[in-house]
Amino acid sequence: MFEKLLAVLPYNPSIVQQLSFYGKRVKRESVVRRAGLVFLLLAFFVQFFAFVSPPQPTVADSTNDLINGGITSVADATAKCLADTQDYRKILNNYAISCTELSHASTVSLSSISSNKQLYSMGRLSYGQKNPSTGKVTGETPVTIPGIAKPLYFRYLWSFDSGPSSTYKALQGTSKTGRTFYVLFNCANLVFIGLPQPVAQPTPAPTPQPGYNILKAVKAHDQTQYYKNLTSKPGDVVDFSIGFTNTGNVKFSDARLVDILPSGLSFVPGSIKNDNQIVVADIANYDAGVLLPGQYRRITFSAKVATPTTDCSIYTNNVTTTVDNLYPKTDTAAVHVCKPTAPVQPAQPAPTPVVVPTAPVTPPAPIAPAPVTQAPAPNTPAPVTPAVVAVPVCAYNMALPANSPDCKPCDKSISSSDSLACVIRHKSAANLTQNIADANNTAAKAGDKIEYTLYAENKGKAAVKDFVFSDNFSDVLDYADVADLNGATKDADSVITWPAMNIAAGQTVQVKVSVIVKSPIPQTPQVAGTGHFDHVMTNVFANTVNINVPQNAISQVQTTAAVLPNTGPGETLAVAAVVVMFAGYFFSRARLLSLETIIAIQDNNSGGF
Repeated sequence: MFEKLLAVLPYNPSIVQQLSFYGKRVKRESVVRRAGLVFLLLAFFVQFFAFVSPPQPTVADSTNDLINGGITSVADATAKCLADTQDYRKILNNYAISCTELSHASTVSLSSISSNKQLYSMGRLSYGQKNPSTGKVTGETPVTIPGIAKPLYFRYLWSFDSGPSSTYKALQGTSKTGRTFYVLFNCANLVFIGLPQPVAQPTPAPTPQPGYNILKAVKAHDQTQYYKNLTSKPGDVVDFSIGFTNTGNVKFSDARLVDILPSGLSFVPGSIKNDNQIVVADIANYDAGVLLPGQYRRITFSAKVATPTTDCSIYTNNVTTTVDNLYPKTDTAAVHVCKPTAPVQPAQPAPTPVVVPTAPVTPPAPIAPAPVTQAPAPNTPAPVTPAVVAVPVCAYNMALPANSPDCKPCDKSISSSDSLACVIRHKSAANLTQNIADANNTAAKAGDKIEYTLYAENKGKAAVKDFVFSDNFSDVLDYADVADLNGATKDADSVITWPAMNIAAGQTVQVKVSVIVKSPIPQTPQVAGTGHFDHVMTNVFANTVNINVPQNAISQVQTTAAVLPNTGPGETLAVAAVVVMFAGYFFSRARLLSLETIIAIQDNNSGGF
């Protein structure tokens, strides 16, 4: 129409009024189109932000998640690993996965039935041997991780499938040992092909504990037995022994002794031996060299006995030893001697010999030496028990050394200190109101009082220290309220935890918690895929206890989705973009026609045609 009016206007100027009327209509049309375009742009931007930051379902999180809410990217997973969020770094390190290996992972789609249905997923909750939501076998295996009080659980990934299979968005990486691992985006749970074994963590360096013992003894030169006190005759040669034992766990670089003979004993030159090896040195300041942890070294030398100035004398030989920066130690051995013309002394009891090791001993680990008993009286020979260094034995099997990999409190332990793996857990429930001792698979009524009992039996040979009972009651508390915690505490996730306790070998301990079924019983729609509000109070502590509660006809058909439906934000965004372009085109066209109308009228009035 606009083109026709413009074409006729030069030949019929009177139609300028029609053109002016048409221009006003086009101008109003452009205003309407502008308003429509603005609203379309607003709707487009709302849809754009929904696409960039999609909403999250409020029931998607689960206390089974290793990280509540899961992860959103490799960077997010790495950041939570570095921050050790919910002990995530400890869990990964237990399977030789560092934050660096996690940062190198790639994003993949993972089918729950891949790898011949041998994918195992780790979570925080125990579901028992049958998943209560799907009824499928879980193959559940509890694991304990150093530094984490509560056990974690491995299950078949496909045991969570309500249908034939499920597909998960996951990170795929390789551990330090070359094993493939997956991290599920929606929960951050670890997934392995086959049941993994934890990697032994390096043993921290022991605290330096230096220590040493010395032992001084004497014997006749032609005899083999050593004594603390020896009766001799003038002119005899006696042999002194000085024994070092490094009883600590650090090496000594400077073991030195000072032995100055008393008047009446003279040193025999060339008689010094270090572990039976002749050395040329001065016994008054002798360097015994390096001593390794647990090592024993014996220094011997000879001395000649002089005639005493009195009828009888006691020649006491002192030795002072210094080892590195430790306090010096002193020990003595004495020689009793009388002149040949002296009256015969009363008969002395036969001395007990001192057993002195004849060769150095270097065991694999230091053992504190047995105490040395020294007789205070010089005339009474006293036995001495020398430092004996032995190989430490296993506390659980005396036939094994302590460092044997078989030295464990039970077969399930992964190390000699892993006593927690020996604990067998189970639970029971009783309906006190209906007087039902075993309430599993029974029906409870509103107001019934249910008492749960948790048991832990130590099947190992070592005591378990600081064992913590912890159980998730979130499903039970959908339909019940806590009546008596019996000393426990309940957190925001309905996890009930009791104070730590020790469990002796072979001992069984138990704790209790009571709940009362709500009245009236909630008829909240069931949350699909979570097991919540399914009118079954499910509680798992190694074994599963299910207690049914009544439901009305309406709640039987109501279901709440566990995840939001896929609304296709990407497709909707594309359609909105096309609509906006069309609206923009028509707005621009209307505005252009309005401007051209004004120009045509102005030209006609000025005689431009």
